[in-house]
Amino acid sequence: MYKDYTGQVCPGRYRAKSNTDWANKGTFSNYGSDKWPPSGVFDRVVGDTGQVSGYLSQPAQSGTGGPDGDVQLILELSCQMELASFSVQCRANDGPNVTSAKGEMYGSSDGGSTWTLLGTFDSQVSWANSETRNFPVTAGQGMMFTSFKFVGQRVSNAGGSRMAISEVELFVTQWQGVSIPPADIGSGNTWMRDAAFTYRGIKTVYKDYSGSACPGRYRAMANREWCNAGFSGDGIASCSAMVQIPREDIGQGYSWTKDDSVMFNGLYTVYKDYQERTCPGRFRAMANENWWQMGADASVPWPGTGCKLGPSGAFDRIGRSCQKGGEFLTAAVIGRQNPDQVDSTLEIVLQTPCRMSLDSFEVKAMPGTAVCCRSPERMEVYRSTDGSSWTFLGQFDDQFDWGEEESRQFHTTGSGQYDWFKFAPKRVTAGYDLFDVNELELYTSNLIDLCSDGTSNCHTNATCINIGTSFTYACNGGHSGDGIACASMKQMPPADIENGYSWTKDASVMLNGQYSAYKDYTGSGACAGRYRAFSSVTWENQ
Repeated sequence: MYKDYTGQVCPGRYRAKSNTDWANKGTFSNYGSDKWPPSGVFDRVVGDTGQVSGYLSQPAQSGTGGPDGDVQLILELSCQMELASFSVQCRANDGPNVTSAKGEMYGSSDGGSTWTLLGTFDSQVSWANSETRNFPVTAGQGMMFTSFKFVGQRVSNAGGSRMAISEVELFVTQWQGVSIPPADIGSGNTWMRDAAFTYRGIKTVYKDYSGSACPGRYRAMANREWCNAGFSGDGIASCSAMVQIPREDIGQGYSWTKDDSVMFNGLYTVYKDYQERTCPGRFRAMANENWWQMGADASVPWPGTGCKLGPSGAFDRIGRSCQKGGEFLTAAVIGRQNPDQVDSTLEIVLQTPCRMSLDSFEVKAMPGTAVCCRSPERMEVYRSTDGSSWTFLGQFDDQFDWGEEESRQFHTTGSGQYDWFKFAPKRVTAGYDLFDVNELELYTSNLIDLCSDGTSNCHTNATCINIGTSFTYACNGGHSGDGIACASMKQMPPADIENGYSWTKDASVMLNGQYSAYKDYTGSGACAGRYRAFSSVTWENQ
């Protein structure tokens, strides 16, 4: 049976049910005055004869010395609650010997598929009519549930009888409305595209949901076609692939260089000089809080021992790896379950060599048990051209129930090109002081890559490096010049001058009392003639 409630606290549909017949149950179509249905224990009215209030089981239950019974009284809600305690009330007449003497309380967040034991009581006898007794919740603190199950196991007399309960009362510390669509409705690729139902000429998508919260058909629509993740455009004429920066070959977190010449909030930073085709130059990652096993000395190589999970691990494109420095972990974020606390001040920053738009960003959660409690629930993103003045770019909120290594993409609201990007996690998904992320991924549709777009006049034997809205270049090894012109240099002596033992010792030409050695070169290389080598001290086995 159900009741649609429109009050201010937890509005929606309440449903009561029991696994056991109740007294005078009768037919489905009516409530006679002699009925004792399961809804009667949740109606906030003292159970009494002829009032259709309170519950009375039809079959008899064991007494105080008998085996446990299983009278289940279940209440399903349209919101989620954290239970602090629960009460059981004796009915108004003839109740002292038939009230529950032993019972259990459970909670469920998946419509009753799985239940968590929250509290128990036993040996509750000598009840008075209309008496209420309260029992504490001893497990499941901090957990939210949408269904509660009271299990009456024995009645309060020795011989056994039908079980009567006036009220089962729930006392909660907090409640939240259930998110719609529900969290388990399924990812976008599980929805069906429907050409028969359009919106402004565009096909819609729908999902038939059969879960516990608001079951039925959900339909989503937009007045524009859309592009898949990682693409931008109008969805009709174009869906152009966005560029992810850094590129996938940027290198594992441990390959980035620790650098205490550039500090951020008093902490050393890490950088990687990237020289491949797209956006070459120096990438620098930093955080304003110590990261996991950071160490105070930038000169100490990593990894060393343990897992040094620094900011480079959030941008290295390899995912979680203690052996390679993939992942970022720090102790700086307060959990969502501590609403009296202020937001975290943690900042994770990436400086890119190219200026670029940030059309969207993606957050990839951790594998394993960390995903439940240390993933970001709320995060803000900012942009800058100088690393000191920041402009808000986008955010997300209420991101719970992350799956292992799940990626979620979020779009930004800004425009323009920037080369500093700051991620500011505000809360994590549970009451932890750790923030943990597998990857932070940046997508752009407008990349200012002067080294690759034809702007640069670097020589083919030079390396170009982007620096924001400019670039610099230098001739590669084996070449000399200013980077615009790079001439090949010759290495002397020539490669075919032959090994050291083929040179002739010569005591007629000395250096500091040590004889010299010479070689008359007539090979195909440049600079034919005599080469002479000296040392001012004796050498091994001279």
